[in-house]
Amino acid sequence: MSLLFLASSLMLVADPALLAGAQNDAVSAGEPLAPAASALMASPPVVPVPAASEPVVPAPPSAPPAPRDITVSGRKAQPKTDPMESVNVKTFAVVQKVDDKYIAPVANAYGRTVPSPIRSGIRHFLRNVTEPVTALNYFLQLNPDKAGKTLQRFLINSTIGIGGLGDVAKNKPFRLPYYRNGLANTLGFYGVGPGPYVYLPIIGPTTLRDLFGLTVDRFMVPVVVGRPFNTFYYGIPTNILKSLDERVETQAELQRMKDANDPYLTYRKTYLRARFAEIEALHGRYPAVEAPKPAQEAAPPVAPPPLAPAPPVFISVPVIQPLPAAR
Repeated sequence: MSLLFLASSLMLVADPALLAGAQNDAVSAGEPLAPAASALMASPPVVPVPAASEPVVPAPPSAPPAPRDITVSGRKAQPKTDPMESVNVKTFAVVQKVDDKYIAPVANAYGRTVPSPIRSGIRHFLRNVTEPVTALNYFLQLNPDKAGKTLQRFLINSTIGIGGLGDVAKNKPFRLPYYRNGLANTLGFYGVGPGPYVYLPIIGPTTLRDLFGLTVDRFMVPVVVGRPFNTFYYGIPTNILKSLDERVETQAELQRMKDANDPYLTYRKTYLRARFAEIEALHGRYPAVEAPKPAQEAAPPVAPPPLAPAPPVFISVPVIQPLPAAR
């Protein structure tokens, strides 16, 4: 009997519903409740309460996932300066080999055998022929002062200088120096970009804008003046002599470029920087010296930085190796 009562008590403890049913049956039968059953029925459910030293902190609401940042840029990619680089590099390599094997020996022989006064006379004559073209481009660039001085040079050297063989205008009392100018500069003055860089045989380093301007400049005198400038027996010898003379005058600069770690890159950078400086000079923006900033405290006067040297000037004529002109 005791075992039966103990099993019934365990079942009631395991199932409160059975305990409630047993209670109802006992009450209806008029039997007293067992002490263990009474204690279980009278005890309230135990709810764990956190200790006073551990305050209840509500869990923060879960933050929504951050959206991915999307960056939109309206800036266009910069145009590539040298889109034909693979072809230009090959052309440059071939031209350098031809120059080392044929052009350089002939130019050196020309410089050794032809006296300097004769070479200077040829150079001055060929420059004097192009002075009207130079003056015209200064007029187009809204610079009548230099245009007038260029025309004065042309008249003085064509008469006193015996057809331009001597550069009399640059000396006293005239003091009219030679200025280099052309249609390519005029286009750059009005904002026409240089276009892609190219390296061509005979022409050398140039850009699409400079090549177009050079072509127009070269045909200006033959078309406007006519004979003898439009004949082969004038054009071929004069261009050969001009090329050899420029090759002799720029030998040191040419050798420096050839000795660089990357001669092709050196040629390209030097040419583009020089042409950019020439266009900037037309607007009076070269050389540019930054104005000193006002000092916060009293300080001893500092001497202004010296002016930057003028950039090399590339010759706008079709030569074997166009390089910065010697000053």
